[in-house]
Amino acid sequence: MLNKVIIMGRLTKTPELKTTNSDVKFCQFSVAVDREYGDRKPDFINCVAWRGTAEFISNYFTKGQLICCEGRLENNPYEKDGQKRDSWSVKIDSAYFCGGKSESSNTTAPVSVEWEDLGGDDGELPF
Repeated sequence: MLNKVIIMGRLTKTPELKTTNSDVKFCQFSVAVDREYGDRKPDFINCVAWRGTAEFISNYFTKGQLICCEGRLENNPYEKDGQKRDSWSVKIDSAYFCGGKSESSNTTAPVSVEWEDLGGDDGELPF
């Protein structure tokens, strides 16, 4: 089975780094992706990044900036008013700059990051 999502679009707001009760960092954000055909209105894709990837995104990306993300689609079912509902989001594994120099607020930042590049699952960052 394969579940891989690649999206490129503009951030709808500046990602804010948060921490869970167990001290794990994460950020949630939405990416506006234009449709190629038809009315060309954007789709708003909900995303969540964890640990080092979340830190990278919250440190180097701002509202309106182009971002390219890779991850997997996840369903988060819940119940509201006695009815079962689905909430879909993309769990981001890596993020990349995709705009020009004027798109980036810090040109010395790394071009991309993947969780494995930041120390993997032990939770310790190498910097």
